[in-house]
Amino acid sequence: MIAILLGSHGNFAKEALASAQMIAGEQANVATFSLQEEMDLTMTITAAQEAFNALDDTAGVLILTDIMGGTPANVGAVLHKKNANTRLLTGFNLPTLIEALLSRATMDLEELTAHLKDQFPATMSDLT
Repeated sequence: MIAILLGSHGNFAKEALASAQMIAGEQANVATFSLQEEMDLTMTITAAQEAFNALDDTAGVLILTDIMGGTPANVGAVLHKKNANTRLLTGFNLPTLIEALLSRATMDLEELTAHLKDQFPATMSDLT
């Protein structure tokens, strides 16, 4: 199953995952990282890499971040460049997260990425 790494400003990623799990059930192989006010870029990259390392990346990792051009998206781009078999989409919200969680077991990483961009063209931006 494709791993999902969520990144956001503040606690949005963590809380979006909690909300998605209320709807879709408990989810394995998902991690989050957050940019907090007291964190600089290096600290955020370290936190994101630690979250990434906790995932089983055998089927690939879909990195979803909140705002295109924001620090979490830039950190996602660093992870994408450092780690093989990853894709990065920005602009995630609760519907896109739920769709990703429910579809990741039946698609490969490229299919899932294309599916999310097709289903949510107004919100999803592909940075890979």
